[in-house]
Amino acid sequence: MLENLGLQRNQFSGKLPNFSGLSQLQFAYLDNSNFDIIPFDFFNGLSNIRVPALDYNPLNATTGWFLPDEVGKLALLTNLSLISSNLVGPLPVYLGTLAYLTSLKLSLSGATPMSFNQSMLQILWLNDQSGGGMTGPIDVVASMGPMKWEAYMSRVPFPPKAIGADGIVQ
Repeated sequence: MLENLGLQRNQFSGKLPNFSGLSQLQFAYLDNSNFDIIPFDFFNGLSNIRVPALDYNPLNATTGWFLPDEVGKLALLTNLSLISSNLVGPLPVYLGTLAYLTSLKLSLSGATPMSFNQSMLQILWLNDQSGGGMTGPIDVVASMGPMKWEAYMSRVPFPPKAIGADGIVQ
């Protein structure tokens, strides 16, 4: 049974295939290609997925795509990487409740949910948003716990007083 699929940095194009029959798939590296359609049920049946990487694919370029609720049911998810993949909509609350999610790299708009204050995230990248970018306060970052973590939020138009001169979130 297929557990690791690495097809990154190729010129594959067209619709992403349906992997619902690959229930043992743990790692799916499909980043840096030319896939242009992600089916609404792409994450269905991937009960053992730990790392789906879809970065830098022009997925649903004219309309964008929402992160489906099915992702919130991926109990073993540890790393979700969707930078520059035309993801739209708010950052889902359920991402802060996934027990094993330690790395989250997205290009999205909206506010950072308070559910992240109890998350196990160690890496949080919210980079390269088109449109409005992330908004609202980033208080949740300061309350993410004493763990070692990194946060990159480039090109993020947070309110001007979100971080004080001393680097403390206000």
